[in-house]
Amino acid sequence: MISLTNEILRKAIHLSNLVVPLFLFYYGRDLTLYILIPVTFFCILLDLLRIKNQKVRDFYNIFFKSITREQESAHLTGASYVFMASTITIILFPETIAIAALMIMSISDTFAAIIGRTYGSIIIRGKSLEGSISFLIKKASKKLKSKNNLISLYSILNFSVVFIYKYNFFKYERSINWDWIPW
Repeated sequence: MISLTNEILRKAIHLSNLVVPLFLFYYGRDLTLYILIPVTFFCILLDLLRIKNQKVRDFYNIFFKSITREQESAHLTGASYVFMASTITIILFPETIAIAALMIMSISDTFAAIIGRTYGSIIIRGKSLEGSISFLIKKASKKLKSKNNLISLYSILNFSVVFIYKYNFFKYERSINWDWIPW
């Protein structure tokens, strides 16, 4: 488990993902995807190289070992998943919904992680109940500010999917076996 200080640093980096919805707001879907799709593939490629190549892993560890979770050492990091989720969200949803969803993901997840690490005492499947409730409260506070029913409906659906995933109700395995990569 990484320290609270490193968790806060990790979440500060996570908050930098707010540049994606802000860029989408100011420059639109086409330009955002034009930049985001190659960045996403590059991030995944770097993760795969880190997993398979010791020299790349050693270089990565110089900068990011202190904020990398143990389970990410042999799997894709959260950054790859965030970029994939951002890309898919922008492709599948109207800009207003994508902007709201990506902002909620960045802010609420950061809030939940810090609250969960600081005050969490009830642990369910590796996540604190307090952190999950703070995610819901932060998400609901954003949803209630919206007068758009579609954004509200999407927010409720989004929270439900995240909650089911976090507590692993369907035994979904986030980790993907990358052994088929030849390097």
